[in-house]
Order: sequence, then C-alpha cells, then structure tokens
Amino acid sequence: MAGYDQSSAQAIQVHQDMVQEFKVQTSTFSAEFGQSAGGVVNVTLKSGSNDFHGALFEFLRNDNLQATPFFQPVGGGKPAFRQNQFGATLGGPMVRNRTFFFGSWQTSRAASSAPILSTVPSPQQLAGNFGARPMFDPATYSAATNTRQPFAGNIIPRNRFDRVSEQAAALYPVANLPGTANNYFANQLERVESNQFAGRADHQITPRDTMFGRFIIQRDNNVLPSSLPPPSNLPTKVVVHPLTIALSETHTFSAAMVNEFRLGFTRSYNRYFPVCEPETSLTSVPVGG
Repeated sequence: MAGYDQSSAQAIQVHQDMVQEFKVQTSTFSAEFGQSAGGVVNVTLKSGSNDFHGALFEFLRNDNLQATPFFQPVGGGKPAFRQNQFGATLGGPMVRNRTFFFGSWQTSRAASSAPILSTVPSPQQLAGNFGARPMFDPATYSAATNTRQPFAGNIIPRNRFDRVSEQAAALYPVANLPGTANNYFANQLERVESNQFAGRADHQITPRDTMFGRFIIQRDNNVLPSSLPPPSNLPTKVVVHPLTIALSETHTFSAAMVNEFRLGFTRSYNRYFPVCEPETSLTSVPVGG
C-alpha cells in the first residue's frame, strides 16, 4: 500500500490504472499514520492473477480543445498549451496459483503558457521621470540644515544615471498595459516532464503465508516560470526524483489472529536551480505589446 496526504508527506501519486482500491481516513486514525491533521489516503496497488491483463492509455489536452482563460486580455488569443499523458500496465502469473506480477509505466509531457501579470518600469520612469513623486539630488545635501534639493521638474537627468542601474533597467521588458502598476502581461512558459515506473510481485509461500514486494520510481523535470520573462528574470527548473519500496509478509495463525510484518523505504530528491539556457519552442508570448 502507498499512503499519502495533501502536504509534503506525499512522495508519489500513482496513476489510476495502478490503483486497486483506496481508503480515506479522517479526524481520528491509528498511530501508524502521522504528519497529517485532516486525513490520510491509503492506496492499494493492483496485483497480478492467473490471467494476463494489460492496458494502454493516452490522455490529450491542447489549446485547440479548451476555452480562452478568464484573465487573458481581449485580443490576446489563447496561450499555448500542449499536454500528453500516456502509459501502460501489464499483469499476470509467474508461477500459476503462487507467484504473480503487475507493473505500470506512465509518462506526462505538458507545455503551457500561464498568464502572469507583473509590474515593470514605465517609459517615463526609465527616462528618470517619476511624476509627482519628489526626486531629491543627493549632491545638494546640506549637513547644516539636513536638507536636499529636488531635481528640476522631479526628473533625474540622464547624465546622473548610475551605470549599473542603466544596465539593469535595460533587462526589463517594455510595458504593454497602461499605468505604472500591473502594466505588463505575458503568457509565461511552464513545462512538466514526468516518468513513473511501478511494479509489484505477490507470492504465496504456504496456505498460511503470503508476501509481496513493490517499488515506485518517478523522475520529474519541470520548468516553472518567474514573474517576468528572461533576461529580466529566469525560470526555475525543479528536479524531483522520489523512490519508494515496500516488503510485506502476512502469516495467518488462526481465524482470529493474523500477523503482518512490513518494511518500507521512501526517499525524495529535490533540486531547484535557475534555467540559463533559452527555450527553443513555445516561448513566452507578450500580449498587447
């Protein structure tokens, strides 16, 4: 069985074709479960039988099949969206009536342009004009009166711009919406790549002893967009490699006494780092600019 909840204790979500049954426990549950204040979901994986059974599946979504998002500006069109989720399962006997196997594979590929609203410097601000806000000249500071004089017209002259600030300002995209706040909209690219492999073997040692072992391995490589497109900001690549293994042996002493021995191991490797290489397809698309 694989147990998980909606918090960080959840290591792997098995796909539905691998699930035999599930049980939801809420409020009060046994001491073997922890790290959850609301509930625990226990999932039992499928096992093989004396007959071979398998399945192939494909789930497709793209921008041709969906509506325009609610927050997409008028005239901006649909943001790019491609999603494919496909895989297979196979189960059957290794030794009839005694040993069985069941395995599954699932791959997910998705690339979508998520709408993000941000604030960037307006053309006036980039030229040193911050409107009615006073801009004081630090070179006019008087220690005697502890005062400074504002720039003429509250506009910072170009020859007073800091060289580093000029280079940083050039990295910002051009505002494509009116105003000085929430004035930039773009469909930022997000990529999801996931591969999951799961297997289970069941063996009947004697009429009173049964055992099973299972493993689930997943490899995720996701690219999450930032609030602004490159080069003003860089997306984040998230690499997640969870692994879970379990062994179980059940012995029936009598109709009223059963003992189960179980050993489990779970590991999750997470890494976050900025993506420096440019994307080659489905890049972020500014809207209205």
